[in-house]
Amino acid sequence: MDRTQAGLGLALPVRESIGFRKSIELAKESEQLEYRSLWTAEVNGYDALTVLATYATVTSRVQLGTAVIALSSRTPVMTAMSFASIHALSEGRAIIGLGIGSPIIAERWHGVPYPRPVPAMREAITVMRQVLSGERTNFEGKFYRSKGFQLGLSLPKDKPVPIYIAALNPPMLRLAGEIADGVLFNYSPPEAIGPMITEVQNSARNAGRDPKAIGFAMYVRCCVTDDLQTAAQAYKRELSSYGFVDPYVNMFTRYGFGDDIQGFRKLWQEGKRDEAVQCISDNMVHTLAAIGPKEKARDYIQACRAAGLTHPILFPIGAPKNAPQELPRTMHALAEP
Repeated sequence: MDRTQAGLGLALPVRESIGFRKSIELAKESEQLEYRSLWTAEVNGYDALTVLATYATVTSRVQLGTAVIALSSRTPVMTAMSFASIHALSEGRAIIGLGIGSPIIAERWHGVPYPRPVPAMREAITVMRQVLSGERTNFEGKFYRSKGFQLGLSLPKDKPVPIYIAALNPPMLRLAGEIADGVLFNYSPPEAIGPMITEVQNSARNAGRDPKAIGFAMYVRCCVTDDLQTAAQAYKRELSSYGFVDPYVNMFTRYGFGDDIQGFRKLWQEGKRDEAVQCISDNMVHTLAAIGPKEKARDYIQACRAAGLTHPILFPIGAPKNAPQELPRTMHALAEP
C-alpha cells in the first residue's frame, strides 16, 4: 500500500501565531516526517488555494487538500479551475474538499444567497466534474449554471482530482455516498464514525457504486502538552464558535451535548460572553479531542482508524499563545514514519 493510501494527514492552516512563512517551513518538514497529506481550512484569513499552491512548490509527495472551502465563496467553474491549477502544479496531488458553509459566510460575508445545502452541493459538483473532465460545460440548475466553458490546461490522465464532501448529518452523508470520492467528517468522537460510514456506504450501494471506493477523512484534533487547562480552555472557545451554526448544533446535540450548546446560546444572547464559553463542558472537550500526553493522542487516532476512518488528519490545537511551541511538538510527537 503506497503513501497515498496509508498514513496520517496533517492540518496546517496558516495561523497568525505561526505566520505564513513558518507554515511553509512546517510544510516542508511534514514531508520529511512522512505525513501523507497537508490540509488547510478557509475562514477569514489566508485563502486556502494560495496556501495550497505555495505548499505545492515546496513539497513533492504529500497530497494537498482543503477542509474545507465553502461553496458560496466561488463559482463551481472557478473552484474547479483553481484546483486544476494546483493539481497541475503539484503533478496530481490536489484534493478538493467542499463544504456548504453557513448563512453568515454566504449572505453576510460574500453577499450571495445561502442555497439549500444538498441540492446546491449536487449541482456544484456536477459542474465541477464537467470542468475537470475537459469537456465543455452544459448544465442548467436551480442554483448553478454554466455553458460552453472548457478548461484550457491538461491534467494527469491517471490522477483525476478527487472531490470530498464535508458531511455532518444524514442528508449530506447520503449525497456523499451517491456522488463523492470521499467524505470529510468533523468534530466527531470515534464511536460516531461507524454509523456515519454506514450511512454513506448504504447510499453508495443504492446508487450502484462500490462503497469501498469512498474515502473517509476527518480532522482529529490533538494537543501534546503538559498545560491541559490552557489547551482545553482554548478548545472550548473553538467549539463555542459553532454554537449558532445549525448543522453543527444538530450534530453536537446528536452526540449528547445539546445542553452545552443551548446553555452557551442562552448566555451569549444575554451578553454574558465569557460565562457562555464555560457552558462547553470538559466532557465535550475531551470527547472531541485528545489533549495531554502523546500516548493519549495516539490512542485517539487509532480509535478513529478502528472505527473506519481511512484518512485521519492530525489537527494540532491549543492556545494561540502556545502554538509556536505546541504545534511543532504535536506534529513531531505524532508523526508515523
